[in-house]
Amino acid sequence: MSEAPRDPMRAAQANMRPATIKRFYRTVDVGEATGGQHALTLDGRGARTPGRNLLAAKSRALMLKVAAEWERQRETIEPADMPLTRLINSASCSPRASSPSARARIAAVRSATGVRDHAGNAARAAATARSTSAPPPRGTRPMTSSVRLSITSMSPSVVGWTHWPPM
Repeated sequence: MSEAPRDPMRAAQANMRPATIKRFYRTVDVGEATGGQHALTLDGRGARTPGRNLLAAKSRALMLKVAAEWERQRETIEPADMPLTRLINSASCSPRASSPSARARIAAVRSATGVRDHAGNAARAAATARSTSAPPPRGTRPMTSSVRLSITSMSPSVVGWTHWPPM
């Protein structure tokens, strides 16, 4: 008896799939939480994010839609079918949302570096690049794509190539 050879691509794809989680709850509801928020409850207990925060939001309408996502799950839980839950998980597990001490550390780093936000970082990086960059040597042009110009930045007319790039 000879088995047909396994397709290595399919074997790799099968090993990359996350383990399925069986549905472990019977009822889904939205309840009141502290701070005027509404929290998702599964079997009467508050649901948690992967970061161990309460799965909650200020908008009751939003949490009712999240509850509908959880109610739609059948035998197994499919995170790909719950985009609102994933969005709330990401938002509540970010450093800005986690704790006052994390927000204080972020503020301290920003004040020490003199940068307030991402736009400030970009402006500072652009100014640094302009002040430290030398013009490209004669007969060359600046690299625009590491893939297209992976061999050299010399222009074809200077080197005498008839096609781009030489192989």
